[in-house]
Amino acid sequence: MYNQEEDIAARIEEDHKQLRACMEALVAELEGEIAPEKFLQWKLDFLLRLRDFQNQLQKHFDLEEEGGYMQDVMHLAPQYAFRLENLQEDHRKIIADLNHIIATIKGFDHPSPTQVARIRQRIHELLELFKKHEAAENALIQDIYMQDYGRGD
Repeated sequence: MYNQEEDIAARIEEDHKQLRACMEALVAELEGEIAPEKFLQWKLDFLLRLRDFQNQLQKHFDLEEEGGYMQDVMHLAPQYAFRLENLQEDHRKIIADLNHIIATIKGFDHPSPTQVARIRQRIHELLELFKKHEAAENALIQDIYMQDYGRGD
């Protein structure tokens, strides 16, 4: 029998793995030197990868927000509304931070080790925020599960 909630949960978990791998690949790409004569091509390629990542991330957040996941959480445990609102705020912050990173890179007109280091740091911070966001989501689900099936009964 098909269970939509399990399907969405599995898809969300798979998205988390793919998104983390993508962010780590973006950081790794910033580790090397960028030859001045190849800078413009590197910049365009990197911006396109960031846009692909942004699209993937937005789809993931839409799945969580509109795919029934967050509505199910509210239905099962309305007392956690504040935590759910915090998760939605994380979505907005992560997207805003990514937009700022993209705008910053668009402003680069030549390779600068200082600028690349700053972008690398910003992407590291974004990765850490995403990891904390995932942990908060998982903690919320565990708390709801414990309420329904564990010691909360």
